[in-house]
Amino acid sequence: MIIEYTLIMGIITGTISILGVVFNYVYHKHFSLGGVVLVVFGTLLLGLSLWQSIELSIKSDGSVSAKYKQDLGAKTAEKNRRFKELEIQVATLIEDMKAIKNTMPIAISNKVKYKRKSTKDIFDKNSQYYVLVFHKLTQIEHANTLTNLLLDEGYNSSATSAELTTFSKQLDENMAMVIYTERGKNILPQIKRLLTKTNMNVKFVFESNSRAMRQGDIQILLF
Repeated sequence: MIIEYTLIMGIITGTISILGVVFNYVYHKHFSLGGVVLVVFGTLLLGLSLWQSIELSIKSDGSVSAKYKQDLGAKTAEKNRRFKELEIQVATLIEDMKAIKNTMPIAISNKVKYKRKSTKDIFDKNSQYYVLVFHKLTQIEHANTLTNLLLDEGYNSSATSAELTTFSKQLDENMAMVIYTERGKNILPQIKRLLTKTNMNVKFVFESNSRAMRQGDIQILLF
């Protein structure tokens, strides 16, 4: 039995907020600051509902089963990426409304349209891949920074706390091992370039060969 009351109520409330603004604009041609606030609120509520939904798995004997950490990380990664996609859509909507209000009938320049299309194409392409971050408790700040960078590029990503004691190669503190599947090799050059831009006090070590992994195309293990 799966209980997801928070998810359902968040989706319903967020949807009503957004549809109310759309209805007002379509029928009254009016889009005020209050409308912008409602759209942002509704979108964030939808995203947070997906991200923070409570899910309990209860067996017939009354016992509660726990998810494997890599499964949880992969599930959260996709929801995080969808939340980032919602943020981009909200920003685009607000920009469009300002343009329509100020410069009709030529609301959006070709330069802006091209930039948006290029960003969306990259985002959509990267959304096929999962780049999961597993970290020790002392590395939570670095893990969140990495996750946000990966989400900004369109990857499915999440930061999951783990002891990392089962990993065969134990590294020193402020070092990170990057492991990947055969499929993950397709985006390894892009991930390397992205990690060089972090300016974090972390040394990244890349495995020389691909390996089979339970979840994700690339995993970053922060020691």
